[in-house]
Amino acid sequence: MLPKNDKANDTSSIQGSIKRYLIVRELGSTKTHLYPVYLAYYFDPDRKETVNCVIKVISDLTAFKHELEIYGLKPHRSILKCIDVIENYTIDFGIYKNKSFNMLVFPYLENGSFIEVIEKYPLDEPTLRYYVEHLLDAIEYLHENGFAHRDIKPDNILLDDSFHPILIDFGHTVRHSNDKGPILFNAQTDRTTPGIIPPEFHKGIGYYGTRMDMFAFGKLLFNLATSLVPFASAKAGDPHFDIIAKGRWEDYWKMVKRNQRSMKILVSEPSSELKALIQGLLHPISDKRMTIEEVRASAWYQNTKPRSLEDIQCQMLKTKHST
Repeated sequence: MLPKNDKANDTSSIQGSIKRYLIVRELGSTKTHLYPVYLAYYFDPDRKETVNCVIKVISDLTAFKHELEIYGLKPHRSILKCIDVIENYTIDFGIYKNKSFNMLVFPYLENGSFIEVIEKYPLDEPTLRYYVEHLLDAIEYLHENGFAHRDIKPDNILLDDSFHPILIDFGHTVRHSNDKGPILFNAQTDRTTPGIIPPEFHKGIGYYGTRMDMFAFGKLLFNLATSLVPFASAKAGDPHFDIIAKGRWEDYWKMVKRNQRSMKILVSEPSSELKALIQGLLHPISDKRMTIEEVRASAWYQNTKPRSLEDIQCQMLKTKHST
């Protein structure tokens, strides 16, 4: 959501206003957002201070309803908080002038997303263990309340002021079950981010929402641990996923090591326990894919001591300010 080096207190060129919110500028670009995401601020009379925020414009009514369902749940430490809902508001400035949209208002989190971190360095395993624990809690919270996120990826995880992970973007989040049981998603409208669609969908079988989330979580885990993407697409013909689908994991990890060397990514090889966890999450057969309970019971999760939040903060600050 937030690009590098954005500072919320830059009020030198106010673009306009949306209700009580003064718009500082647009965040990102049309390459990162279909519709604008604004950096803004407002005066909070209760706190007696100016508060920075982000306003997300949503054109799709279905996505807007999906987001509202999640923000109607009780707050969770690792799920983004919505501080205001603006419905059918006509913008009176910029290129969207005289067009009406629904909008959501969120706190401004200046530490950005995981993308900015892993572009520089992969996470070491104790740090990764901290983030896995809290992201699993957020995913489990959604699942227990009947929802599948369906778009878990580094772009959709922000870091709050203490570098704690915050899951965001619930436009694709849907009920994973109905009164008949788990829902099988197999329509073209059930496509989300192409790279995290599980292999069963590409085979024409369709996917179950919770199993898709665990597949996407496996890809996220690999990305955070290596600074690489494990494959472009989980369908036949993708050269990297084909190796996974055939169970040739020894060859796959050798290839990962070569790719890291060629890209000068300086990181120790993942432990055998972490490799086993990633392999279980990326299993090409959905009913053999690891569940949240199995992740927590895994050798890596049980044997890897997470860093303290204080250590995380020091490490992340060094990464953030490194060149």
